[in-house]
Amino acid sequence: MCIYHKNTVNINVANFIRNIPATALYISTLTIGEITKGIAMLPNKSTKKQQLQLWLNTEFLKFFHGRILNIDQDIATAWGQLSATVKRPLPAIDSLIAATAYRNNLHLVTRNVKDFADLPISIINPFVARFAK
Repeated sequence: MCIYHKNTVNINVANFIRNIPATALYISTLTIGEITKGIAMLPNKSTKKQQLQLWLNTEFLKFFHGRILNIDQDIATAWGQLSATVKRPLPAIDSLIAATAYRNNLHLVTRNVKDFADLPISIINPFVARFAK
């Protein structure tokens, strides 16, 4: 979804999005927070900020309606277990998103594979993965 708001579209990401049924895509509430933070950091009266805010509130949230995963006790427990498996500090939001994927038996789709490489979760980097058209 976010790729369509960039100036250039990565063909691998575009193919990935086209080939995955919408019903198979989920996001964390933390992802909404990350997007909101990015929008909030833009200059107040910028056209881009207004466009992205509209996109978030209409298209993005509508697209993921019913497929937004909250952080709950089970995910917090999974986060604690995952955090204990690595010998380095994990970024809080990234590791909670990883715990959400782990707890729900989902693939984690991210470009940032290095922060998740030593966790026992399935990671897909759509920027390098090849998907049929």
